[in-house]
Amino acid sequence: LASRQIDWKTRPFHLVAKDSHPSNEKWYGRLIIPTFKDDKLIFWQGRDLTGLHTKKYLSPPVQRDNILTGYEHIKQYTKDPLYIVEGWFDAYHLNGVAVYGNKLTANQTTWINKSNRPKVVIPDRQGDGHLLAIQALELGWSISTPDIGSCKDVNDAIVKYGELYTRMS
Repeated sequence: LASRQIDWKTRPFHLVAKDSHPSNEKWYGRLIIPTFKDDKLIFWQGRDLTGLHTKKYLSPPVQRDNILTGYEHIKQYTKDPLYIVEGWFDAYHLNGVAVYGNKLTANQTTWINKSNRPKVVIPDRQGDGHLLAIQALELGWSISTPDIGSCKDVNDAIVKYGELYTRMS
């Protein structure tokens, strides 16, 4: 977590250790990132820390059309933009909302639109981030494509350039 510029003491992360139960094998070596809404656990995601798993992220088999991280930022009364990003690490640094992917669902859009704040989508620069940007345009939201060089997303830029430079860009 230190390499991601995150203080591990700020959240109730969990690291899955090896044990003898076969169903836990796919979770071994993953950092479990919990998502809360109104102080209740609603979702979690496991991020591979070993490089041994074929999938970098693993999620439980639950309906995800209502899942966002950063519900508390939707409720804030401020004129500052509400940043909407793909992943948890990006949202953490921006005090924003993560949609856990490159497409918004109708329910996620409804939740985000409850905020009076200006909406700014920052899509990942690699992969299918453009899909999220297209949806943002259709919704009348702004898009930001910061000058972050070869970094794939906001978190990578913060690690490489620092938070102040990334926010200013």
